This record gives sequence, structure tokens and C-alpha cells, in this order.
Amino acid sequence: ERRGGLVKTVRSGGISVYEYWQRLADLSVLRKSWAKMVEANDYVAILHPSLPLPALFCGTSKDLTAACSYTLLANLLLWPEGTVPVTTIRKEEQCYPFEEIPANQRDEFARNAQMTMAESEGLPMGISVLCPPYRDEVCLCIMKKIESLVEFSAKPSAYMK
Repeated sequence: ERRGGLVKTVRSGGISVYEYWQRLADLSVLRKSWAKMVEANDYVAILHPSLPLPALFCGTSKDLTAACSYTLLANLLLWPEGTVPVTTIRKEEQCYPFEEIPANQRDEFARNAQMTMAESEGLPMGISVLCPPYRDEVCLCIMKKIESLVEFSAKPSAYMK
């Protein structure tokens, strides 16, 4: 159901040139509104989870594309962003409460997320730093500060298997 709109668009032959240009215009409006919001609030950066899941196992990203939605924002906005590992998943955290999510979200994506979490002990979790355009050096500076404060030094055990 979540992929339905994309699949429908692809199967129908795509979109017209006019619709494409309309979407580009919408994207331009989105970029301007984000820039105004950041400027109006004097934000230097926005911190957010890198992914709602731990690092994905090799070959599983095709089934968990939606998990990248946080990081896709930087690509849409054309803003610099970087990710810093801050912790690893502990044994008691490796669950995805399938029964607790809304019924309309209990789909293939949720089942794949549940499988990813089931074997996630030791996988890294990170946060991302998103900065306005042309502030790459600010993004790197904030990432360096986070690294020094967190002192992440774990060697993710899940990769050692």
C-alpha cells in the first residue's frame, strides 16, 4: 500500500512533461520554505536520526527503502548532511513491536523492519546533522563536536559475525 503510488505511476507509463515541471516547481517551493523556516528561527543545524532502524544488513536496503526517508530530505533540499555513529543496539533493544503499530502499517516494510531489528544487537545507530546550503563546514564542525562528546569507540560486533 505504501509503495502503491510509485508503482501506479511507473505502470501507467510515468508522468507528462507538464506534470514533471509542476513537480520541479513544487520542489522549488519546498526548498524555499525550508530555507525561510531555518532562517526565521536562527537554526544553525537540524539533528535527526540517521535511520529509524540500525545499519541495514547487506542486501536488505531494497526492501527497506522507506527507512532512508530522513536522509532523503537532504538530497531533496540540496543541503549538506553528515552522519555520526553514537551508539550500538543493545540486546534488549532489538525488537520491532509489530503488534503495536497501526493495522494499516503492518505491511511488508514493517515485517522487514521487524526482521532487521531481530538480529540487530551490536549494529551502530547514528544521528545526522543537516545544515542550510553552503554551510558544509558548519556541518562538519558540528559532527566533530558530537564525535568528541559521545566518544563512540565501539567496534560493532554484528559486523564481526
